[in-house]
Amino acid sequence: MSRYFFYADPSIPQEYEKTVPQVFPTSAPGNFTWLPECGHYVMTTFYPYQWDLNYRNPGADMNLSTGELDRKLIADAAIFHYGSLSMTDEPCRSATRKGALRVMPERSEIEALL
Repeated sequence: MSRYFFYADPSIPQEYEKTVPQVFPTSAPGNFTWLPECGHYVMTTFYPYQWDLNYRNPGADMNLSTGELDRKLIADAAIFHYGSLSMTDEPCRSATRKGALRVMPERSEIEALL
């Protein structure tokens, strides 16, 4: 899986462009940039030189396991923030649900998110 969103078929970027708003329509129109050197479009929501990362590509954060958690650091935290990506796939889902969230003091707002 690529670190970025590449598309050889122009129909996929064209479909995105129908519904995805442009962040900088005047200075950086569109959400994709054509790369003639590789024959693909790359998703560039902000600027043509700033390629959008494919967060579904398993990186270090997606490979976090329960055994790697610093439980004292988490327990001492005033706020514990986690994103939706940490709940999508293993092993980070278990690290978040079974590890990190259980270390935090019981709070109704955390339970409501599960």
